[in-house]
Amino acid sequence: MILALVERIRAVELRLAGVRAAGDALGAFGHSLGNAIQVVELASLALVRTTPPSEPLTDLRGAAERASEVLAAMVAATLRPPRAALGPAVAPAIRAAVELVRPAIAASIELRVDLIDEVVSRLAGDELEAIVLACALDRADAAHLAFVLHERTIDDARWIELVRIDASSELELVVAPPSWLGVVDQLAREVGGELTLSSGRTGRELVLAWPVATR
Repeated sequence: MILALVERIRAVELRLAGVRAAGDALGAFGHSLGNAIQVVELASLALVRTTPPSEPLTDLRGAAERASEVLAAMVAATLRPPRAALGPAVAPAIRAAVELVRPAIAASIELRVDLIDEVVSRLAGDELEAIVLACALDRADAAHLAFVLHERTIDDARWIELVRIDASSELELVVAPPSWLGVVDQLAREVGGELTLSSGRTGRELVLAWPVATR
């Protein structure tokens, strides 16, 4: 059963990784390419000022301008636009994900939902599911896990918070493998949210906060 849950998380991770790949590839070479284009651009401008007009010079200037335009288009293509699509209602998706993971781990799971069912966000259904699965598998060896889902108002903006509470005293937030929290952290960033870890009144609190989406 755990293997099936892992596959669900990996499917979301692979989709996110595919989107990052183009940006990472350009980042490795874009700076050098930009420098080279800038040298050609400056050299051609200097030639225009000091050399009589000619067809080769006109071609050089045109090529330099087109190269700059193409590089700008490549950079723009790797930038993720803000998400516009609405995801499903958050509370029902979180409830379903908790019921999915409950029989797969040794930890007993408590869920308290103080969020009305109509609230939605920009996270997709499988992403909400992956968040719960990853948070649970990350502390699968705990005796007890509590999840709390509620809404907060921060600077007049509505935010959703999913809090995972456990008895550990470790307060260093680790998102790199073998931690399961990398996908949670990335999904938070995808929609302008954040993932934090702190000591709470009843235990250690892992808090995923992200904005409510309005239609």
